[in-house]
Amino acid sequence: TVTIVPVELERVGDAARTGAAGEALGSSISVRAFDASGNPAPGADVAFEVRAGDGAVSPAQAQSGSDGVAQTSWTLGTVAGVANELRASLANGQGQAIDFTAESTPGAADSVRIEAGQNQSGQRNRALGGPIQLRVTDAFDNAIPGAPFEVSVTSGAGSVDTPSGQANAEGRATLRWTLGAALGRQTLEVQSGEALAVIEAVSTTTPTAVTVAAGDGQSGPVATPTEDAPAVLV
Repeated sequence: TVTIVPVELERVGDAARTGAAGEALGSSISVRAFDASGNPAPGADVAFEVRAGDGAVSPAQAQSGSDGVAQTSWTLGTVAGVANELRASLANGQGQAIDFTAESTPGAADSVRIEAGQNQSGQRNRALGGPIQLRVTDAFDNAIPGAPFEVSVTSGAGSVDTPSGQANAEGRATLRWTLGAALGRQTLEVQSGEALAVIEAVSTTTPTAVTVAAGDGQSGPVATPTEDAPAVLV
């Protein structure tokens, strides 16, 4: 029986990758093992270790196939923008380790968070006193720069100054909401991808005149109810 001893590793594919935070990269991390004669070494045990970024690999140790290639799946850490590093090495300690890096970016929109402007009250047909401030994030609370969003008036027939747009570099956007003519509860919906937020406000009005509707000009004894109950129209 001939024992093949792996003595060297070679990177297969790109050293630097890009992927969404908290998700597995689209392609496997692969290395090829060689014996002392430079031939692919099947059956070589290769260890994969995450060295930065708090991600994970599966499996953490793999055996090379007939072509000498061993591979693993790398799931990046959940924080976007941090350095992710992975090292592959022969389990027998031979040869040089192979390093991989990955840039983590925010994932798909998972939440539209209303940071200010929820549950205001204001005069009908007028702009609310405070702006609506929102933030778009992925499933791991990473802000999504440039996230597109759309705003719909779902009750009250009001309007917004920005019916569609993109979040800034911090994943934030600001809206101004003018209430409609209807009194009471009015609502907006803000959507980014599959993420949806509902914003509520209450429309009120200020009386501008008081008119006597009934009971004016009556007379009668002191401490005795009048014939007609007084009434006013606001």
